[in-house]
Amino acid sequence: MEELDQSLFIKAFKKFNADLQAYNGSEFVSFSAGVPAQWESYKPAIRRIALKRLNAEAWTADDIGSGRILANIINAIEIKENQDLRNNLVPWEPRYNQPSETSWLRGELGTGPARQKFERHVFDLFREQREPAVVLEDLVDLIGRRYSLIAYLFFVFDDSRFLPIGTTTFDKAFDQLAIEVRTTGRCSWSNYQDFIAAVRSVQAGLTDWLGIKDVRLIDAHSYLWLLVRLPQKIEQMRQQGMKRPGDLKTAMIGLAQGVISRVGNANGQSVERVVKNKELFGFSSMEAFYDFLCKAWEEQNGQCALTRLPMLLPQKGRPVTELVASIDRKDSAGHYSPDNIQLTCWFANRWKGTQADYEFSVLIDILRRGEEAEGDYPLHFGAFTE
Repeated sequence: MEELDQSLFIKAFKKFNADLQAYNGSEFVSFSAGVPAQWESYKPAIRRIALKRLNAEAWTADDIGSGRILANIINAIEIKENQDLRNNLVPWEPRYNQPSETSWLRGELGTGPARQKFERHVFDLFREQREPAVVLEDLVDLIGRRYSLIAYLFFVFDDSRFLPIGTTTFDKAFDQLAIEVRTTGRCSWSNYQDFIAAVRSVQAGLTDWLGIKDVRLIDAHSYLWLLVRLPQKIEQMRQQGMKRPGDLKTAMIGLAQGVISRVGNANGQSVERVVKNKELFGFSSMEAFYDFLCKAWEEQNGQCALTRLPMLLPQKGRPVTELVASIDRKDSAGHYSPDNIQLTCWFANRWKGTQADYEFSVLIDILRRGEEAEGDYPLHFGAFTE
Protein backbone atom coordinates (compact mmCIF):
# COMPACT_ATOMS: atom_id res chain seq x y z
CA MET A 1 0.00 0.00 0.00
CA GLU A 2 3.00 2.26 -0.27
CA GLU A 3 1.38 4.27 -3.08
CA LEU A 4 -1.47 5.38 -0.77
CA ASP A 5 -1.32 8.34 1.59
CA GLN A 6 -2.92 7.09 4.83
CA SER A 7 -4.04 10.48 6.12
CA LEU A 8 -5.52 11.42 2.74
CA PHE A 9 -7.24 8.02 2.53
CA ILE A 10 -8.85 8.44 5.94
CA LYS A 11 -9.86 12.01 5.13
CA ALA A 12 -11.53 10.83 1.90
CA PHE A 13 -13.49 8.20 3.83
CA LYS A 14 -14.70 10.77 6.36
CA LYS A 15 -15.93 12.89 3.44
CA PHE A 16 -17.63 9.80 2.00
CA ASN A 17 -19.37 9.20 5.34
CA ALA A 18 -20.49 12.82 5.46
CA ASP A 19 -21.89 12.47 1.93
CA LEU A 20 -23.83 9.38 2.99
CA GLN A 21 -25.37 11.35 5.84
CA ALA A 22 -26.19 14.24 3.52
CA TYR A 23 -27.77 11.84 1.05
CA ASN A 24 -30.06 9.85 3.32
CA GLY A 25 -29.12 10.62 6.91
CA SER A 26 -27.25 7.38 7.63
CA GLU A 27 -23.58 6.58 8.17
CA PHE A 28 -21.61 3.78 6.54
CA VAL A 29 -22.26 0.34 8.06
CA SER A 30 -20.91 -2.12 5.50
CA PHE A 31 -20.85 -2.75 1.78
CA SER A 32 -23.76 -5.18 2.20
CA ALA A 33 -26.08 -2.59 3.75
CA GLY A 34 -27.41 0.89 3.11
CA VAL A 35 -26.54 2.97 0.06
CA PRO A 36 -23.51 0.87 -0.99
CA ALA A 37 -25.71 -2.22 -1.19
CA GLN A 38 -28.60 -0.37 -2.82
CA TRP A 39 -26.39 1.12 -5.52
CA GLU A 40 -23.74 -1.53 -6.07
CA SER A 41 -24.89 -5.03 -5.02
CA TYR A 42 -26.11 -5.78 -8.54
CA LYS A 43 -22.61 -6.45 -9.92
CA PRO A 44 -22.17 -10.08 -8.75
CA ALA A 45 -25.74 -10.83 -9.83
CA ILE A 46 -25.07 -9.40 -13.30
CA ARG A 47 -21.98 -11.58 -13.57
CA ARG A 48 -23.94 -14.72 -12.66
CA ILE A 49 -26.55 -13.98 -15.29
CA ALA A 50 -23.86 -13.22 -17.87
CA LEU A 51 -22.09 -16.51 -17.22
CA LYS A 52 -25.32 -18.40 -17.69
CA ARG A 53 -26.12 -16.58 -20.92
CA LEU A 54 -22.60 -17.06 -22.30
CA ASN A 55 -22.76 -20.79 -21.66
CA ALA A 56 -19.05 -20.90 -22.52
CA GLU A 57 -18.59 -24.45 -21.33
CA ALA A 58 -20.73 -25.58 -24.27
CA TRP A 59 -18.68 -23.74 -26.89
CA THR A 60 -16.73 -25.83 -29.40
CA ALA A 61 -14.10 -24.92 -31.95
CA ASP A 62 -16.78 -25.25 -34.64
CA ASP A 63 -18.61 -22.27 -33.11
CA ILE A 64 -15.73 -19.92 -33.90
CA GLY A 65 -16.79 -17.69 -36.80
CA SER A 66 -20.39 -18.94 -36.80
CA GLY A 67 -21.76 -15.94 -34.93
CA ARG A 68 -23.06 -18.04 -32.05
CA ILE A 69 -20.37 -16.90 -29.63
CA LEU A 70 -20.92 -13.25 -30.60
CA ALA A 71 -24.68 -13.65 -30.09
CA ASN A 72 -24.08 -15.11 -26.63
CA ILE A 73 -21.75 -12.25 -25.75
CA ILE A 74 -24.31 -9.65 -26.80
CA ASN A 75 -26.96 -11.49 -24.81
CA ALA A 76 -24.63 -11.53 -21.80
CA ILE A 77 -24.24 -7.75 -22.05
CA GLU A 78 -27.86 -6.76 -22.71
CA ILE A 79 -29.11 -7.70 -19.25
CA LYS A 80 -32.20 -5.98 -17.93
CA GLU A 81 -34.08 -8.43 -15.75
CA ASN A 82 -36.10 -5.66 -14.12
CA GLN A 83 -35.76 -2.05 -13.01
CA ASP A 84 -33.46 -3.07 -10.14
CA LEU A 85 -31.24 -5.51 -12.02
CA ARG A 86 -29.77 -4.12 -15.21
CA ASN A 87 -26.27 -4.10 -16.63
CA ASN A 88 -24.67 -0.67 -16.61
CA LEU A 89 -21.08 -1.99 -16.63
CA VAL A 90 -21.05 -1.65 -20.42
CA PRO A 91 -22.92 1.14 -22.27
CA TRP A 92 -25.41 -0.87 -24.31
CA GLU A 93 -28.78 0.79 -23.76
CA PRO A 94 -29.70 3.55 -26.23
CA ARG A 95 -29.00 6.85 -24.50
CA TYR A 96 -28.50 10.41 -25.60
CA ASN A 97 -24.95 10.96 -26.87
CA GLN A 98 -23.84 7.53 -25.61
CA PRO A 99 -22.75 4.95 -28.18
CA SER A 100 -24.06 1.42 -27.73
CA GLU A 101 -21.32 -1.19 -27.57
CA THR A 102 -23.65 -3.98 -28.63
CA SER A 103 -24.82 -1.99 -31.66
CA TRP A 104 -21.18 -1.58 -32.57
CA LEU A 105 -20.57 -5.31 -32.13
CA ARG A 106 -23.51 -6.15 -34.39
CA GLY A 107 -22.46 -3.66 -37.02
CA GLU A 108 -18.70 -4.12 -37.11
CA LEU A 109 -18.38 -7.78 -36.17
CA GLY A 110 -21.62 -9.19 -37.51
CA THR A 111 -19.96 -11.06 -40.36
CA GLY A 112 -16.62 -11.85 -41.95
CA PRO A 113 -13.04 -12.33 -40.73
CA ALA A 114 -13.35 -9.79 -37.89
CA ARG A 115 -16.12 -11.80 -36.29
CA GLN A 116 -14.10 -14.98 -36.57
CA LYS A 117 -11.07 -13.34 -34.93
CA PHE A 118 -13.21 -11.83 -32.16
CA GLU A 119 -14.88 -15.14 -31.42
CA ARG A 120 -11.50 -16.88 -31.44
CA HIS A 121 -10.08 -14.45 -28.87
CA VAL A 122 -13.07 -14.75 -26.55
CA PHE A 123 -13.15 -18.54 -26.97
CA ASP A 124 -9.49 -18.71 -26.00
CA LEU A 125 -10.12 -16.55 -22.91
CA PHE A 126 -13.03 -18.52 -21.52
CA ARG A 127 -11.61 -21.92 -22.46
CA GLU A 128 -8.18 -20.87 -21.18
CA GLN A 129 -6.43 -21.62 -24.44
CA ARG A 130 -4.09 -18.64 -24.12
CA GLU A 131 -2.89 -16.31 -21.39
CA PRO A 132 -5.33 -13.47 -20.59
CA ALA A 133 -2.58 -10.92 -21.26
CA VAL A 134 -2.21 -12.15 -24.83
CA VAL A 135 -5.96 -12.27 -25.39
CA LEU A 136 -6.46 -8.73 -24.12
CA GLU A 137 -3.78 -7.29 -26.39
CA ASP A 138 -5.24 -9.19 -29.35
CA LEU A 139 -8.68 -7.78 -28.57
CA VAL A 140 -7.29 -4.25 -28.43
CA ASP A 141 -5.60 -4.79 -31.80
CA LEU A 142 -8.88 -6.02 -33.26
CA ILE A 143 -11.55 -3.74 -31.77
CA GLY A 144 -9.54 -0.83 -30.38
CA ARG A 145 -9.37 0.51 -26.84
CA ARG A 146 -12.94 -0.37 -25.92
CA TYR A 147 -12.01 -0.58 -22.26
CA SER A 148 -15.42 -1.10 -20.67
CA LEU A 149 -16.32 -3.88 -23.10
CA ILE A 150 -13.02 -5.72 -22.77
CA ALA A 151 -12.86 -5.34 -18.99
CA TYR A 152 -16.43 -6.61 -18.67
CA LEU A 153 -15.55 -9.81 -20.54
CA PHE A 154 -12.56 -10.35 -18.26
CA PHE A 155 -14.65 -9.64 -15.14
CA VAL A 156 -17.23 -12.20 -16.23
CA PHE A 157 -14.42 -14.67 -16.92
CA ASP A 158 -12.81 -14.34 -13.45
CA ASP A 159 -13.99 -11.84 -10.85
CA SER A 160 -11.18 -12.77 -8.45
CA ARG A 161 -8.58 -11.32 -10.83
CA PHE A 162 -10.45 -8.83 -13.01
CA LEU A 163 -12.85 -5.92 -12.66
CA PRO A 164 -15.20 -3.86 -14.84
CA ILE A 165 -14.17 -0.29 -15.52
CA GLY A 166 -15.62 3.13 -16.19
CA THR A 167 -12.50 5.09 -16.97
CA THR A 168 -13.66 8.67 -16.35
CA THR A 169 -15.13 7.94 -12.92
CA PHE A 170 -12.20 5.85 -11.71
CA ASP A 171 -9.65 8.40 -12.87
CA LYS A 172 -11.47 11.01 -10.78
CA ALA A 173 -11.53 8.66 -7.77
CA PHE A 174 -7.82 7.92 -8.11
CA ASP A 175 -7.14 11.64 -8.29
CA GLN A 176 -8.92 12.14 -4.95
CA LEU A 177 -6.66 9.55 -3.34
CA ALA A 178 -3.48 10.77 -5.08
CA ILE A 179 -3.17 7.48 -6.95
CA GLU A 180 -1.20 8.16 -10.11
CA VAL A 181 -2.88 5.50 -12.29
CA ARG A 182 -4.92 6.88 -15.22
CA THR A 183 -7.05 4.72 -17.48
CA THR A 184 -8.88 6.92 -20.00
CA GLY A 185 -7.75 6.04 -23.53
CA ARG A 186 -5.09 3.65 -22.19
CA CYS A 187 -6.60 0.19 -22.54
CA SER A 188 -3.75 -2.31 -22.43
CA TRP A 189 -2.75 -5.29 -20.33
CA SER A 190 -0.23 -3.28 -18.30
CA ASN A 191 -2.68 -0.44 -17.67
CA TYR A 192 -5.42 -2.88 -16.70
CA GLN A 193 -3.08 -4.54 -14.21
CA ASP A 194 -2.14 -1.14 -12.78
CA PHE A 195 -5.84 -0.34 -12.39
CA ILE A 196 -6.56 -3.61 -10.58
CA ALA A 197 -3.50 -3.20 -8.36
CA ALA A 198 -4.72 0.27 -7.39
CA VAL A 199 -8.14 -1.11 -6.46
CA ARG A 200 -6.45 -3.84 -4.41
CA SER A 201 -4.53 -1.19 -2.51
CA VAL A 202 -7.82 0.55 -1.73
CA GLN A 203 -9.24 -2.80 -0.59
CA ALA A 204 -6.29 -3.16 1.80
CA GLY A 205 -6.70 0.41 3.05
CA LEU A 206 -10.37 -0.12 3.84
CA THR A 207 -9.47 -3.23 5.83
CA ASP A 208 -6.20 -2.25 7.52
CA TRP A 209 -6.68 1.46 8.14
CA LEU A 210 -10.44 1.66 8.63
CA GLY A 211 -11.09 -1.77 10.13
CA ILE A 212 -13.90 -2.67 7.73
CA LYS A 213 -14.41 -6.42 7.68
CA ASP A 214 -14.91 -8.73 4.71
CA VAL A 215 -14.05 -6.17 2.02
CA ARG A 216 -14.09 -7.91 -1.35
CA LEU A 217 -12.24 -6.61 -4.39
CA ILE A 218 -15.57 -5.65 -5.95
CA ASP A 219 -16.44 -3.72 -2.75
CA ALA A 220 -13.31 -1.58 -3.12
CA HIS A 221 -14.32 -1.06 -6.75
CA SER A 222 -17.76 0.10 -5.59
CA TYR A 223 -16.25 2.40 -2.96
CA LEU A 224 -14.18 4.21 -5.57
CA TRP A 225 -17.27 4.58 -7.76
CA LEU A 226 -19.27 6.01 -4.86
CA LEU A 227 -16.52 8.48 -3.95
CA VAL A 228 -17.21 10.25 -7.23
CA ARG A 229 -20.86 9.54 -7.97
CA LEU A 230 -22.37 10.18 -4.52
CA PRO A 231 -21.35 13.88 -4.38
CA GLN A 232 -22.59 14.27 -7.96
CA LYS A 233 -25.92 12.78 -6.94
CA ILE A 234 -26.20 15.06 -3.92
CA GLU A 235 -25.51 18.12 -6.08
CA GLN A 236 -28.10 16.99 -8.62
CA MET A 237 -30.65 16.55 -5.83
CA ARG A 238 -29.85 20.03 -4.52
CA GLN A 239 -30.41 21.56 -7.95
CA GLN A 240 -33.71 19.72 -8.25
CA GLY A 241 -34.83 20.90 -4.82
CA MET A 242 -34.51 17.54 -3.03
CA LYS A 243 -33.01 17.16 0.42
CA ARG A 244 -33.44 13.38 0.75
CA PRO A 245 -34.08 10.52 -1.71
CA GLY A 246 -37.55 10.19 -0.17
CA ASP A 247 -38.45 13.55 -1.70
CA LEU A 248 -38.31 11.88 -5.12
CA LYS A 249 -40.88 9.26 -4.16
CA THR A 250 -43.16 11.90 -2.68
CA ALA A 251 -43.05 13.80 -5.97
CA MET A 252 -43.66 10.64 -8.01
CA ILE A 253 -46.63 9.69 -5.86
CA GLY A 254 -48.11 13.06 -6.71
CA LEU A 255 -47.53 12.52 -10.44
CA ALA A 256 -48.98 9.01 -10.31
CA GLN A 257 -52.07 10.06 -8.43
CA GLY A 258 -52.64 12.84 -10.95
CA VAL A 259 -52.58 10.31 -13.78
CA ILE A 260 -54.91 7.96 -11.93
CA SER A 261 -57.32 10.79 -11.29
CA ARG A 262 -57.32 11.77 -14.98
CA VAL A 263 -57.88 8.18 -16.08
CA GLY A 264 -60.68 7.80 -13.57
CA ASN A 265 -62.37 11.05 -14.56
CA ALA A 266 -62.16 10.10 -18.24
CA ASN A 267 -63.92 6.81 -17.53
CA GLY A 268 -66.26 8.09 -14.85
CA GLN A 269 -64.59 5.87 -12.21
CA SER A 270 -63.20 6.34 -8.75
CA VAL A 271 -59.48 5.93 -8.12
CA GLU A 272 -60.15 2.60 -6.40
CA ARG A 273 -62.07 1.31 -9.42
CA VAL A 274 -59.32 2.47 -11.78
CA VAL A 275 -56.77 0.37 -9.89
CA LYS A 276 -59.07 -2.64 -9.53
CA ASN A 277 -60.00 -2.54 -13.21
CA LYS A 278 -56.31 -2.47 -14.09
CA GLU A 279 -56.40 0.67 -16.17
CA LEU A 280 -52.74 0.98 -15.10
CA PHE A 281 -51.69 -2.15 -16.96
CA GLY A 282 -48.61 -4.05 -15.86
CA PHE A 283 -48.30 -2.67 -12.33
CA SER A 284 -49.05 -5.09 -9.53
CA SER A 285 -49.87 -2.29 -7.10
CA MET A 286 -49.80 1.42 -6.60
CA GLU A 287 -46.49 1.03 -4.78
CA ALA A 288 -45.04 -0.70 -7.85
CA PHE A 289 -46.19 2.25 -9.97
CA TYR A 290 -44.49 4.74 -7.65
CA ASP A 291 -41.27 2.70 -7.59
CA PHE A 292 -41.26 2.43 -11.38
CA LEU A 293 -41.46 6.20 -11.74
CA CYS A 294 -38.59 6.69 -9.28
CA LYS A 295 -36.47 4.23 -11.28
CA ALA A 296 -37.40 5.99 -14.52
CA TRP A 297 -36.22 9.29 -13.02
CA GLU A 298 -32.92 7.70 -12.01
CA GLU A 299 -32.41 6.02 -15.39
CA GLN A 300 -33.11 9.28 -17.21
CA ASN A 301 -30.77 11.07 -14.81
CA GLY A 302 -33.49 13.60 -14.13
CA GLN A 303 -33.57 14.60 -17.79
CA CYS A 304 -36.57 14.87 -20.10
CA ALA A 305 -36.80 11.76 -22.31
CA LEU A 306 -37.70 13.90 -25.34
CA THR A 307 -35.54 17.02 -25.02
CA ARG A 308 -32.79 15.95 -22.56
CA LEU A 309 -33.39 19.16 -20.61
CA PRO A 310 -33.09 18.88 -16.80
CA MET A 311 -36.52 18.45 -15.23
CA LEU A 312 -37.80 19.90 -11.99
CA LEU A 313 -39.76 17.89 -9.47
CA PRO A 314 -43.29 19.00 -8.68
CA GLN A 315 -43.08 20.10 -5.04
CA LYS A 316 -45.19 21.97 -2.57
CA GLY A 317 -44.36 25.66 -2.72
CA ARG A 318 -42.68 25.46 -6.12
CA PRO A 319 -44.51 27.28 -8.91
CA VAL A 320 -45.53 25.09 -11.81
CA THR A 321 -43.11 25.76 -14.65
CA GLU A 322 -42.72 24.29 -18.11
CA LEU A 323 -39.73 22.23 -16.93
CA VAL A 324 -41.61 20.35 -14.21
CA ALA A 325 -41.68 16.58 -14.79
CA SER A 326 -44.75 14.87 -16.19
CA ILE A 327 -45.73 11.31 -17.14
CA ASP A 328 -45.89 10.89 -20.91
CA ARG A 329 -47.18 7.94 -22.92
CA LYS A 330 -44.81 7.02 -25.73
CA ASP A 331 -47.83 5.87 -27.71
CA SER A 332 -50.66 8.23 -26.88
CA ALA A 333 -53.22 5.61 -27.87
CA GLY A 334 -51.80 3.12 -25.37
CA HIS A 335 -52.18 2.75 -21.62
CA TYR A 336 -50.01 3.95 -18.76
CA SER A 337 -48.08 0.67 -18.74
CA PRO A 338 -44.41 0.06 -17.88
CA ASP A 339 -43.34 -0.21 -21.51
CA ASN A 340 -45.30 2.85 -22.59
CA ILE A 341 -44.47 5.62 -20.11
CA GLN A 342 -41.55 7.98 -19.72
CA LEU A 343 -40.87 11.18 -17.84
CA THR A 344 -40.80 14.41 -19.82
CA CYS A 345 -40.91 18.15 -19.19
CA TRP A 346 -44.47 19.38 -19.06
CA PHE A 347 -44.05 21.61 -22.12
CA ALA A 348 -42.60 18.73 -24.21
CA ASN A 349 -45.46 16.47 -23.19
CA ARG A 350 -47.95 19.13 -24.22
CA TRP A 351 -46.20 20.06 -27.48
CA LYS A 352 -45.76 16.45 -28.52
CA GLY A 353 -49.49 15.80 -28.34
CA THR A 354 -50.27 12.60 -30.23
CA GLN A 355 -47.07 12.56 -32.31
CA ALA A 356 -44.75 9.58 -32.21
CA ASP A 357 -41.59 10.07 -30.14
CA TYR A 358 -39.37 9.88 -33.21
CA GLU A 359 -41.25 12.58 -35.10
CA PHE A 360 -41.18 14.91 -32.14
CA SER A 361 -37.47 14.21 -31.56
CA VAL A 362 -36.81 15.20 -35.18
CA LEU A 363 -38.45 18.57 -34.57
CA ILE A 364 -36.41 19.06 -31.40
CA ASP A 365 -33.24 18.27 -33.37
CA ILE A 366 -34.20 20.78 -36.05
CA LEU A 367 -34.92 23.34 -33.34
CA ARG A 368 -31.45 22.82 -31.89
CA ARG A 369 -29.51 22.79 -35.14
CA GLY A 370 -31.55 25.04 -37.41
CA GLU A 371 -30.62 24.92 -41.09
CA GLU A 372 -27.72 22.58 -40.35
CA ALA A 373 -30.29 19.80 -39.96
CA GLU A 374 -31.72 20.22 -43.48
CA GLY A 375 -29.51 17.50 -44.96
CA ASP A 376 -30.80 14.97 -42.42
CA TYR A 377 -34.49 15.87 -42.79
CA PRO A 378 -34.99 17.29 -46.31
CA LEU A 379 -38.74 16.69 -46.37
CA HIS A 380 -39.21 18.81 -43.25
CA PHE A 381 -37.61 21.70 -45.13
CA GLY A 382 -39.97 21.33 -48.09
CA ALA A 383 -37.85 19.19 -50.45
CA PHE A 384 -39.77 18.07 -53.55
CA THR A 385 -40.18 14.37 -54.32
CA GLU A 386 -40.90 12.87 -57.71
